[in-house]
Order: sequence, then C-alpha cells, then structure tokens
Amino acid sequence: MLNKYYLRARLAPTALTAIPLVFLLDTLVMPSMQATLLAKSPYLPMLVKYGLITGLAFILVQLNRLVSKEVFQRLIFKDETHFPSTILMMWKDSSIDTHVKKILHNKVQAEFNIELLDAAHEAANDKTARSRIKSAVAALRNKFRDNKLLLQHNIEYGFFRNLMGGAVIAVGISIVLLIASYQKGDQGIVKMAWTFIGIYLFVITVCIYFIKRYARYYAKFLIEEYISSK
Repeated sequence: MLNKYYLRARLAPTALTAIPLVFLLDTLVMPSMQATLLAKSPYLPMLVKYGLITGLAFILVQLNRLVSKEVFQRLIFKDETHFPSTILMMWKDSSIDTHVKKILHNKVQAEFNIELLDAAHEAANDKTARSRIKSAVAALRNKFRDNKLLLQHNIEYGFFRNLMGGAVIAVGISIVLLIASYQKGDQGIVKMAWTFIGIYLFVITVCIYFIKRYARYYAKFLIEEYISSK
C-alpha cells in the first residue's frame, strides 16, 4: 500500500512534471512506431504507449528525488549541517531565545547523550558544532517520526523539493521536444515546447522559495514539539 508521503510528496510532483514526456511520446515517438505495431496487432500501439508511460513514470519518481535531493537540496542548503533545523539550534542564530536554547541543549544531552557545544566553543569549532547538532536533529526526527503534524510539514517540503527536480527534468525533455519538432518543421509543437520550458522554469523559481519556507516551518515545529514534550 502506498503511504501518504509517497503519494503526495513523490508521485504528485512526478505527475505534474511528466507532461512534456507524455507529449513527446504521443507526438514524436509513438507515430514513428505506429505502422510497425499496428501490423502485429491493433491493440499493440495502446499497450506499448501506456506501458512506456507507466515504466517511465516509475523511473521519473526515483530520478526526480535523486536530482532534487542530491543536487538542488545541496545547492540551497549545502548539506544537512546547513539545514534550518541545524541553524536554529546554533547559538549564533537569534530566532530562539537564549534561555530556551539552553534548555533545548541540556535536554538533548540528557536524553540522547549528545553534548552540543556552548557559544564560545561553537564560534571556534563551527564544523564540529554543526555535526553534533545534525546528529541531535536526526534523533529528534526519529523520536517524532509518527507525529502527524510533523509528517504534514515533511510532505509539504518534500512536494516542492521533488517538484523542482521534476521541473528541471521537464525543461530538459522540453528542449529535446523543441529540437525534434523544429527539425520536423512542426511549428505547433515548437510553440508547445517553448510553453513547457517557460512554465517549468517559473516552477523552479517558485520551488526555491517554498523549499526554504517549508524547511524552516518543519525545523521550527520539530524543535517546538521537542521542547514541549516530556
């Protein structure tokens, strides 16, 4: 059974960004195979078309996640040591009151045996400080893995992250569609390809904003839940 995260954060972005691929198959790939397939069976073109779409959709789900997580997430946040959840727990960030942050650090040490650096040592050892906080955040996420509200925030973040990866791939496919249709002299498809490129470039821009926004929402909620928990 497909879980909620897979359906909303991985499958939905794939459906929204697979349109150029389906259009490419329908207008350029399948017509070139139509005569050969019809000669064997009148049902074969439809079976091949939907078989290709299903198989490629599964590949795109994995590819979208790979591109978004391993490439663009790293470009935006460098790595997990620069996520909002890490930054919020650092002394140099003033988003959380100093007294509350001290309670948070003490609680992490008591419950998970992870000693987070004080302000002075953090300033002198930024890499070590971030690494320890990264471990603490991982422990917090595991503690609240069944929290429904946290899952919802994670879905929101995952949707836009994977949507951006899918949009980048969609732009690439649209460029292939543009070149192929231009060579065929089909101006209708050329215009459609340019439309796809414009739409998905806009989607990428929007996603960058929402990825940062929802990553911070997730981080704040995670920390607030932990501070208020027993």
